[in-house]
Amino acid sequence: MKSTRNKVEDNVAAPTNAELAQNMVQLIQTIGSVLVQNKHQQRLKNRNDVAKLVAKRNPPCYLGQEDPLILEDWIRTFDKLFDAINCPADQRINTAAYYLRQEADNWWATTAPTLRQQPDFSWETFKEAMRKRFYPEHVRAEKYEEFLHLKQIGMTVQEYHSKFLNLARFAPTLVPDEIEKTNKFIRGLNFETQKALCVSECQTLNDAYNKAGKHYRVQQLQKKTLKR
Repeated sequence: MKSTRNKVEDNVAAPTNAELAQNMVQLIQTIGSVLVQNKHQQRLKNRNDVAKLVAKRNPPCYLGQEDPLILEDWIRTFDKLFDAINCPADQRINTAAYYLRQEADNWWATTAPTLRQQPDFSWETFKEAMRKRFYPEHVRAEKYEEFLHLKQIGMTVQEYHSKFLNLARFAPTLVPDEIEKTNKFIRGLNFETQKALCVSECQTLNDAYNKAGKHYRVQQLQKKTLKR
């Protein structure tokens, strides 16, 4: 019996080197296919996770208004949101595009095929494309001029500060650093407030805003007292 088993084993030919190589190739291909499939499934899961995380924050939709303040607020919202959830760079465009509506959605549907063909197309270039479409050069120039001549006249310090911050985004060359920004803010204040701030040097915009706010409050209290 033992002799018969040995004869059978002797008759089984050992695999050749070619067969071993072929088996190895097939094994590698199988492993590769599994890895690709797992990677694809993981990518889909990640996309779904990102979509859910963004949806939970209930971000605004952009309708395509040619108002740079509305667009910049929308962009800034998604910039902060993507950073907060660590959104992968390759998922930012599709995620944000889902929140385009009306004219903005029509624009994206028309231009997306062309923009996606650009080798360096990214979230940053997507934002620039939106800016070029929804607030062209003449609108930017209007905002620049508005900031250039901005004064507090008719506004509270808080209202002036808010408008100053909104418009400063459209004139970075006028306020390239914190000192220039602070000086520009002070020059736009009412004359009495400017005189009050000359007593103490303001190194930052926030410092100037706080001091101007305190002076404005004192002025309002003084006016109320004189009316009594």
